[in-house]
Amino acid sequence: MDKKFFWTKVVGIWILLVLLYSIISNHFPPVKINSKGFSLQKKWSTVMSDKVLELSVSGNGIIFALSPYSLNAINARTGGFLWKTYLVNQANSHPAMSEYGRVYISDNKSLYALNQNNGEIIWQEKLLLSDGAVVDVSDKYILFNQIADLSAYNAKTGDFLWSMPVTKGLVHAYIDNENETAYIVSDGIHAVEIATGRELWQTYYEAEGLYENGIMFQSDDSGANAFRLDTKSMIWKSSLVDAVTFSSKLLLYKDFLIILNRSYIYVLQKDSGTINWIKPMEFPESPAVIDNTLFVMELFSGKIHSFDLDTGNETGILQIRLPSAFAAEHQSMIATNDLLVFSNGKTIFAYGK
Repeated sequence: MDKKFFWTKVVGIWILLVLLYSIISNHFPPVKINSKGFSLQKKWSTVMSDKVLELSVSGNGIIFALSPYSLNAINARTGGFLWKTYLVNQANSHPAMSEYGRVYISDNKSLYALNQNNGEIIWQEKLLLSDGAVVDVSDKYILFNQIADLSAYNAKTGDFLWSMPVTKGLVHAYIDNENETAYIVSDGIHAVEIATGRELWQTYYEAEGLYENGIMFQSDDSGANAFRLDTKSMIWKSSLVDAVTFSSKLLLYKDFLIILNRSYIYVLQKDSGTINWIKPMEFPESPAVIDNTLFVMELFSGKIHSFDLDTGNETGILQIRLPSAFAAEHQSMIATNDLLVFSNGKTIFAYGK
């Protein structure tokens, strides 16, 4: 057999198998796969015109589904479409953020503020670089991160306020409305007067962060900690089994700090750092909580695991797609009120009690 013909045939079969896998996986119906079952039931599903990349939700229950070329608003109770705004494709996708009736999103050309009720553009600012992410918003301000740069804009008008250099990649930054301060995690923690960009102070301790009520909760290669910003002092520090920060995700819920890293799920008491429980899992992502149940997506297996938040006991598994050796991290699952919302391919599912 001619070698060229042989390898052409092998490549053709491989491409066919990949396409077949993609079609089957994207149309895979969620299935409960263990005897314990899964406490939530399907409430609705909605098929988009394109693949869903990121999910987020407003305070009043509007779901925002980002696809490569559009941002779509969906009624959380019914799954019905509310509006669609077309975008330019972005190399690295990031979830939309909403606050005070405005939705903020960027694409490869612009940063947008949209009307939450109808998707109409309130303002639009052209970008110098082709990739960026909205990292935090308030009624007055928006913080926007591009490569090696963090910028502040007026949230109502889109007027540029200031920018500062930051480390490469997506940085964490948070707005403290009460103190009119932005806290930026980049080569330490920078406290910045948000109206002017004037630096107030800096510490040289840096880690993945999550901010709440004057405290920065962090995870680094030595463990987890809580750092009080007004006194610049450590409240507590806790060692973790595997403290690698690669793909670390943090979630605060009531009295709990939930940390997901490459190999484990940790649930800690946020006031003391005491570890309630630990579960091994390869590449967990998109943590979400409903009532007292923690839901975690396992990236490559295509499974959603549910755990009792107090005890760590696993309460069910839902297989939402076929396992894959290739998968990209996205915010593909969220909780809103009593609904767990997740995506597979072009389809969005909502599960509830």
